[in-house]
Amino acid sequence: MLSRITGKILEFSENSVILDLHGLGFEILLPTAILKTLENKMEEPVTLVLYFYLQITPSRGTPVLIGFNTELEREFFEHFISIASIGPKTAVKSLIYPFSQIARAIDTGDESLLKSMPGIGPRKVKEIIAKLQGKLSKFVVLEEGEEVISDRRPVFIPTDIKNETLEVLLQLQYTKTEALKKIEKVLHINPDLKSSEELINLVLKEGR
Repeated sequence: MLSRITGKILEFSENSVILDLHGLGFEILLPTAILKTLENKMEEPVTLVLYFYLQITPSRGTPVLIGFNTELEREFFEHFISIASIGPKTAVKSLIYPFSQIARAIDTGDESLLKSMPGIGPRKVKEIIAKLQGKLSKFVVLEEGEEVISDRRPVFIPTDIKNETLEVLLQLQYTKTEALKKIEKVLHINPDLKSSEELINLVLKEGR
């Protein structure tokens, strides 16, 4: 199964590109937020991380490729389509904002931003928040324009350590979004922390 592809972009359309690989043209669907990052790369070699699925019809199954710049973006996409009412093609059309911005909206319960996404009505918004709120903090860390580092080793920190740290930061007048961003940034740099005290100290050393 294809997991990534490198080639030159031959053609753009509304939510896809044609990528040339040794004379073969691959159509790859792209969320709008990802497509925008590639607009100035016509005829340039690009590498896309791929999500593969079969679109099933009564007569056949059609393979579909969806592209991302990083594995972290693909992981966010997989979380997003875990909502029963959102399939891969709906997600491609819906994800018009940077993934960090969408993750932040979900985490803070910002229904207005989510409702502004194509194909996401009030019922789906409530489903998304109910299922994903509190689970996307690692994606909130990535601000628009920051370098995405997807090859860091996974961070496995007990939930109670994160929650205790979050409570302390909220008491210190951090917003929830700001606090989560600081926590995840520190954890990526220091994945072996064993206590909330260590985590709190390092977050506070980061400053605001």
